[in-house]
Amino acid sequence: MKPNFVPDVAIGKLPRQDFLLFIGRLTEEKGIEILISLAEKSTYPIKILGDGPLRSLVEKASQRLPHIEYLGFKDKNTITALLQTTKALLFPSLWYEGMPMVILEAFSTGTPLIASNLGGPATMIKNGVHGYLFSPGNVQELSQKIAALTSDPEKYKKMHQACRQEYEEKYSPMANYEQLVSIYQLVIDTKKSNTQL
Repeated sequence: MKPNFVPDVAIGKLPRQDFLLFIGRLTEEKGIEILISLAEKSTYPIKILGDGPLRSLVEKASQRLPHIEYLGFKDKNTITALLQTTKALLFPSLWYEGMPMVILEAFSTGTPLIASNLGGPATMIKNGVHGYLFSPGNVQELSQKIAALTSDPEKYKKMHQACRQEYEEKYSPMANYEQLVSIYQLVIDTKKSNTQL
C-alpha cells in the first residue's frame, strides 16, 4: 500500500519549547477527555487546536487549569509554527484511524509523538524511536510517556532526527513519487509477463 504524503515544511529554526500540542476535532473519540484528565494530574503545558462538540469542555478546562491553552482553529502557517516548536504532538485517539495527516506533518517537522497504541498510528510510530505509544484511554501511562520523552534530552534528540528521517524516506513528495513509479513499473512488468504466456 502506498502511503500518503505531505509537502515538506521542514524543521523550524526556533528552539523547541516546553509545551505539548493536540491538533484535531474536539470529540470524545479523539481523546479530548483523556487530555483534560491528564491536565488535572499534571502541570505540563498543553496547547489544544481544533473545534467540535467538546469545545465548551475544553474552554472550561482552560479557564480553570492555567497550563491548558485553547487556541481554537488556526491557519496552516500557525499550525506549522506550533509543530516546529512543540516538544511533542499528542494523539490520544480512542478509535481506529487510518493514516492521519497530522502525524505526517509532525514527522515533516521532526516532532516526536505520543499516541494511542491503536490503528494506523500504532503502525506508523515506532515506540521509543519516533516517540511513544500508550494504551488507549490510560491517563497514567500517557503521563509516564510524557515524563520519559521530556526528561532525556539525548534520547529526545534521536527521536527528533528519526521523525525527520521517517518523513524523508516514506512521506515526502519525492518518496511518494518513487513509490508511485515503482507501482506503475510493477503493473507494466506484470502486464508484459502475462502477455508472453
